[in-house]
Amino acid sequence: MIRRNRGGLEILRVLRGLGILKRKHVRTPSILNIPSPLSLIRSTLVALVLLCCGLCSAATFSVATYNVENYEHTTKSEKSKAAVARTIVSAKPDIIGLTEMGSRESLVELQTRLRSAGFDYPHSEWVAGTDEARHVALLSRFPIIVRNSRDRIPFTLGGRAHSVMRGFLDVTVVLPSGEHLRLVGAHLKSRRSAPKFDQTQFRAREAVLLRRHITANETPLLLIFGDLNDTKNEPPVREIIGSGKNALVDLRPADKRRETWTHYWREADLYSRIDYLLASPPLARRLVRSKTYIAYPTDWYTASDHRLVVATFKGE
Repeated sequence: MIRRNRGGLEILRVLRGLGILKRKHVRTPSILNIPSPLSLIRSTLVALVLLCCGLCSAATFSVATYNVENYEHTTKSEKSKAAVARTIVSAKPDIIGLTEMGSRESLVELQTRLRSAGFDYPHSEWVAGTDEARHVALLSRFPIIVRNSRDRIPFTLGGRAHSVMRGFLDVTVVLPSGEHLRLVGAHLKSRRSAPKFDQTQFRAREAVLLRRHITANETPLLLIFGDLNDTKNEPPVREIIGSGKNALVDLRPADKRRETWTHYWREADLYSRIDYLLASPPLARRLVRSKTYIAYPTDWYTASDHRLVVATFKGE
């Protein structure tokens, strides 16, 4: 039975649109049973181009979240910075959300370090917030087309005026398929006590504001990343996930030992999962579970007291 190569037609159409192949140079073969030598050469070239450019419709993309533990390039040790870079390069995420990033200059330093290691992230976002030392940031291989990050989100707690400490990162990138992926990053107040307010109430209030920020501009492909500083059973995380048809999906990756903790708090001798990737249902349905995991390099603690979390999704 003779079948037309619809996938081949679509691939060639895309390549022509990108200017990689010219129409006058390519004639699409309609029969696959008897390939000519020239058609075999063309098919091979097309396969190589798709492999290199990542244009195949079956391609995947990956997103990671990583608390890099006070990554200020002037104070973090060279040994620790090198371990952070190795961890990221080993995972090779297309997009990485960062918490506890230092200054803008520190983000550029990490960007340069990764480029020197052969992995380039030309697009970035950095949020100032009110915490002068720790920031939410993002590095991406894909272009950023919308920036809705917020540095200051004021609120009142106990009669005092406050602001979300690290702000909210909010960008939209264009995937190779042409689809838009919205990424929202946050780093909520830690569980360490504070002299002027209750840290639990403060974090709960930040969670309410984050959920409000997310729902103010709903998009089909949405991923929330970051250090939420609470476990999944606590009110802040439940608030962010939401309920009903608009509830986010906790992707809950695990390491090679099937353990899910992402942070080790030495002072309390406590392992817990406080770093999250939360996806909208349409995005969660594309999850590639076999390529979704928590990185566990031997020097993970040299890099940070948190572990890198990766999720991989199917392209369109």
